[in-house]
Amino acid sequence: MPDWTRRLAVALCLMFAASSVGWAQNGDAPLRKNIDDLTAAELAAYEHAVQILKDRNQADPYDEEGYLWQAWIHNCMKIFVPKDPSTVTEPTPLFCDRGEPPPDRILANPGMCEHGKDIFLLWHRAQFYYFEQLLRATDPEGLTGPSTADVAVPFWNWTRPPSGARYPKAFEDPTSPLYHENRLHHALLPEERERLEGATSARLTAALIYGGDWPRFGGYPQAHPTGGKGEFESAQHDLMHAFYFGGDMANPTTAALDPGFWSFHAYIDLILEFWLRENGAGTMTSLDQFLRGTQPTSITPAPGHENAGAVPSMGRARIYLDTTQLGFGFEVKPQDRLPPRDLIADLTTGAVRFGASAQSPFARLAGDGFNNPDLGQPTQIAQLPVALNADTRNASVQFARPNGAADVSFAVDFYFHPPNVTPDMADRAFRERFIVASRGYWGSGQSDAGAHAPAKPLFLDLSEPMQSLLPALEGQVWVLTAVVSGPDVNLSFGRLSLLAGR
Repeated sequence: MPDWTRRLAVALCLMFAASSVGWAQNGDAPLRKNIDDLTAAELAAYEHAVQILKDRNQADPYDEEGYLWQAWIHNCMKIFVPKDPSTVTEPTPLFCDRGEPPPDRILANPGMCEHGKDIFLLWHRAQFYYFEQLLRATDPEGLTGPSTADVAVPFWNWTRPPSGARYPKAFEDPTSPLYHENRLHHALLPEERERLEGATSARLTAALIYGGDWPRFGGYPQAHPTGGKGEFESAQHDLMHAFYFGGDMANPTTAALDPGFWSFHAYIDLILEFWLRENGAGTMTSLDQFLRGTQPTSITPAPGHENAGAVPSMGRARIYLDTTQLGFGFEVKPQDRLPPRDLIADLTTGAVRFGASAQSPFARLAGDGFNNPDLGQPTQIAQLPVALNADTRNASVQFARPNGAADVSFAVDFYFHPPNVTPDMADRAFRERFIVASRGYWGSGQSDAGAHAPAKPLFLDLSEPMQSLLPALEGQVWVLTAVVSGPDVNLSFGRLSLLAGR
């Protein structure tokens, strides 16, 4: 075991043993707890509420207070609602509608998840505000089962080993409304654990939060010349959807059909709360942006809500910053906290030098790359020579798909190495020394963007490895190699280009 991994294990053990007291807030407000820490009664109340929402769709698939509508809000801008539901004989669509509604239908706009931009995290918090209000209103008096008055969506801490074979045990009970047939069900294999190390790395999440760089962590505004995903969304969220869950969760349009979506994203909302507690909201952008979504009129909007005009909206992003105002809190036990700041610094700074140390800073945080052999042999699809000099000290790199490319999910690992070193994906020593990042893209699988936002390029900030290499190696030319895992990968899958900086 390398010395740094031994120190990591000791530090984490001390952190978890330091206190048995959880982190809670908001007094008597409903608390989101780790799903594995729920009592039998708490789990039964949550399951009861979810089942009621599902049952409503048996009577009316288009009920805005039913489960299906809440799933559509995540990524369906068009649903054709029957003018007379009693005349409907065909099955309810699970995917979005397109084009224009037929004469017997009315166009409705459930919503659009704001992926690939800086309101990604707050949009999902807004969706949760309404979803939890619906859950609590299903049976607050406990007339048909456990009272739902204090239900909150439990989070699944997917940075830790699952309590079940692949997911929390509660997800794997076929009699539970949290079970979903269309997801991967096999036990998490050792090779999957290794491949998904970056996607499930609490160390990587902590490094992004402690770094305090909001665009890098949370995403860039639409008006930014490059725009695009933050590193948390791309390197962790997207890969979990596409390659850990699979099934309906692998497609943005159908993701929320899987009840696991809610607990998965409840933990992501806790990660947003970690950011806010660590850094505040001062550097967050696009807070006046309206968050698209058509929610039931029976639910009282969040405090500070205002209408967006003709576009259905859950209000501006800024009204979702304060969980006290939103009426919920978290119970966070030591094992669900971020790794401590000094541990992350020990892994990535000081004697750790990119290109010289056996493991790069990224490898110490998140492993040596995705490299998914189940998707076909990872393919080296692009290389880019980069001169080491003052002009490139703060450079970034763009990885772009061709115009009109199919909207597929993929992972790309970036390795930065001397020109006399031949990339060898079978060589762990190469991967660990020269990896600078892994990124993911979560696509719809369709031949065009369709209901999903058009694909934006992925970006890689090279400033950290460049500053390790300069000035000692100034004048040399190193090579950035992009290695892609995904369906139908070929040499024209994407291209690399150097930017002056973001």
